[in-house]
Amino acid sequence: MPETKINLSQIDPRCGTQLRASIDDEAVMAYAEVGDQLPCIDVFAVLDGDYYAIVDGFHRFFAHEQRFNGADRSICVNVVGEGTLEQAIILAAAANETNGLRRTNNDKRTAVRRLIEIRPDATGRQIAQWARVSHTFVQNILAEAIDEDETDQVDLEDDVDNVSQSDTARPESANQPEIEERIREAKSEFKKIISDLDELYARIEALAKSPAGVYISLSMCRNEYTNLKGSLKNSSPVGVCPKCEGAGCEHCAHTGWVSRYRASLLGNGVRQ
Repeated sequence: MPETKINLSQIDPRCGTQLRASIDDEAVMAYAEVGDQLPCIDVFAVLDGDYYAIVDGFHRFFAHEQRFNGADRSICVNVVGEGTLEQAIILAAAANETNGLRRTNNDKRTAVRRLIEIRPDATGRQIAQWARVSHTFVQNILAEAIDEDETDQVDLEDDVDNVSQSDTARPESANQPEIEERIREAKSEFKKIISDLDELYARIEALAKSPAGVYISLSMCRNEYTNLKGSLKNSSPVGVCPKCEGAGCEHCAHTGWVSRYRASLLGNGVRQ
């Protein structure tokens, strides 16, 4: 792996390759004390975005950020490859299998769920190989996802029974332009909220770098921000429901469209 130095600003820690359940603030602080003796971070050059994604070394990256107090300094990295963000995520899924801060079961679960999200067409054995976990572990995650999906549907049906008929009108006769317009409107709402979240995090980041925010744990805030943004993206509309073609069914909660996460459960066939 070619070793080189790049500036912190050339690395995007929020691009989606952070596959741990959470960042350990104590580990970040301990690494920050090590300073320049920290091992190089493994990064992947994302060509279509012109930035580097972290494959292995998030705690080290945040430690450097903490050491430099927001200054754009150069750090040592190993460039392990170049290509698409999806390729970077697949490489990151196995990070810390045998070294560094070892993965917990929740970390492995997070990695598997992310792989299922970006590659819903992949087999369980492929996912297991990428995440360096057993095939049984993946099968259990898939089963949990199905159980959660069914539970959500039961909750939805209970809610429907408790509201008026006017609030539960199903788009049984919805034509294509109507469902596409609903999808556009929903996407717009999600886009606005995510933009507001980005702005809020930028303000928190600025405050944390000022004297007034000296006690703010920026790594913890960043992790919460990343998780929340990822959750919103997974919940946002991705296209017309492949089961009912927009008419409304139990698979799409009678909306006619499916979210990014729901689409991963239903498999291919979602028309965007």
